[in-house]
Amino acid sequence: MSDTPAAVPPPNPAPAKATRPVRKPTGAVPPPPPRPDKLKKTLVVSIVVGIAVLGPLAGMRIYRHFHPPKGTEIVDVNAESTAAWRAAQGARGEIEKIEKKVWDKNEALTPEDNERIKAERKKLIDAEASMKSLLDLLAKERKENSQDGTDILRMWMETKIWILDANDVLAESKPPEYGGLYIPMYRAVMKWQSALKELKELESRRDAILEKNDPAEREKASARAKELEELFQACSEKLQALNVYVQQGTARDNLSIYKLKDLELLAEEANQSMLAKGQARTLKGQLR
Repeated sequence: MSDTPAAVPPPNPAPAKATRPVRKPTGAVPPPPPRPDKLKKTLVVSIVVGIAVLGPLAGMRIYRHFHPPKGTEIVDVNAESTAAWRAAQGARGEIEKIEKKVWDKNEALTPEDNERIKAERKKLIDAEASMKSLLDLLAKERKENSQDGTDILRMWMETKIWILDANDVLAESKPPEYGGLYIPMYRAVMKWQSALKELKELESRRDAILEKNDPAEREKASARAKELEELFQACSEKLQALNVYVQQGTARDNLSIYKLKDLELLAEEANQSMLAKGQARTLKGQLR
């Protein structure tokens, strides 16, 4: 028996653990979000800078509003335009009272009437100048398209037409004919409306005239219908000519945009007179 000890066999190696495959990212890796502290700091700095820059500007505007520089004045556009418009309306009302006797009573204007028109015309001129200065102020402040600007422009244009009328009543009148807008306009309107009444009366007798079949009576009625046709044509042409007169006198090609009631009346009466002309022409043909 040997004294040498038997060799100890080496231990069996431990089995290797299975490893999971690692997937590589396929897209770009998004950057990490900004640190909250840095974002907060940026916002605070922006707010502070904004207050530092805009605060004094706002304060300056408020100060200037309540403490305008010497020599300047805060203008209440609405109040001043209203006052000017009322003055213009009052002056036009007085002139209309004078002019109305020409078309309403067929009376001539007297020298005293002309002096009264001159005095009221001065008020119109002053009101027009006030409105023009307000329009210039709004344009300077880039507010000409505001509601105030639109309203004042309309009032200004109507006042200019009233001045135009007063100027030409005084300068272009040779009684019984008169210049301006309103005397010729209302004369033409009253003339065609009176003729329309006669036309309707003639139309009411048409059937009786045709039934009677008297050649002389038919010829007379037809001739009168023709005269009325020509009268309606003349009145319509006069009213259309007055529209051109106003456009030239105010240096405005398109006055319809201002929606002035006097010019809308002018256009409507011219159109109605032309319609009456068509009625007269039809009746004339029926009576032949």
